[in-house]
Amino acid sequence: MHISDKKPKEYLIVRIKASHAKILANFFKSLIPQTIKLFHPHPFSEEFLKKLFADKKDVRIFLSSRKKRKIAGYAFVSRFPLFPMKGYFGIVISEEFRGKGLAKGFTNQLFDQCKKEGINKILLNVYESNSRAIKLYEVVGFKKIEVAFYDRYLIAFREVLRNDGLKGSIIKVIKSLSQIDRAVEHSIWMLKDL
Repeated sequence: MHISDKKPKEYLIVRIKASHAKILANFFKSLIPQTIKLFHPHPFSEEFLKKLFADKKDVRIFLSSRKKRKIAGYAFVSRFPLFPMKGYFGIVISEEFRGKGLAKGFTNQLFDQCKKEGINKILLNVYESNSRAIKLYEVVGFKKIEVAFYDRYLIAFREVLRNDGLKGSIIKVIKSLSQIDRAVEHSIWMLKDL
């Protein structure tokens, strides 16, 4: 997969496998604290990433700069349990590669892959103060929405399953739901139909 930008051969998009956990853990460590504050969809340890990337139901990709031999970005759509046609989206571009117009092409490549895999609705939440990200999301077709309780519940359920597997209890889901509500207190929700 290549990204469609002015220099398509400079960047390569790679579907993530468990064997990529170490290089992506290092990529996350290289992000500045402000980026981590805004982008924190899951733990970034190599051990956790191996487990996460072994799950083939989600669509996870990274953007690699051939010239600099570095990871330039990471994006994912994580399917909702019980509703596999819906997904939760996240993206981060390394500070070094921002301002080059990569995020739009990278995001569109991810969404093309999601369509091929049967995902037709994508949800995200973003801090209201993150105007740069909101602008990107609007450019690629996201619309601001009010989020129903069941969507927040599905996100909480996904987190418990991801961290605890089927051992997760409804109590953990409720605790996770309250953490999500606190975490997104100053954020907006956006939806895109594919």
